[in-house]
Amino acid sequence: MEITNPGGLPQGLSEADFGRFSVRRNELIADLFYRLDKVERAGTGIQRMNETMAKAGLSIPEIKHGNFFTIILKRPDASINQQRSEKLGEKLGEKRRRILDAIRNKNQITTKTRK
Repeated sequence: MEITNPGGLPQGLSEADFGRFSVRRNELIADLFYRLDKVERAGTGIQRMNETMAKAGLSIPEIKHGNFFTIILKRPDASINQQRSEKLGEKLGEKRRRILDAIRNKNQITTKTRK
């Protein structure tokens, strides 16, 4: 997935510092959101996004700077999806087995419908 927005890095922020420091683009709007308690740990978004992607086994996003700001999030490869599907299938299989065991071991659980 690719997301592109107009505008490059904010004035005062170098590419080397991107993702490590926060520079407000609009002080009035940033202050308003801070006072409304709508800002969540300002300046940590890129770092948290990279950590979340790494924990999920995905590559960190590719970020391009220029007259536009572009971030590219890559999909997992097919083998990762296959592994996740197999793990989910194992979990569902275990749940089904436990449900069937419970039905077998308790006489009051039946398939009969009540009228």
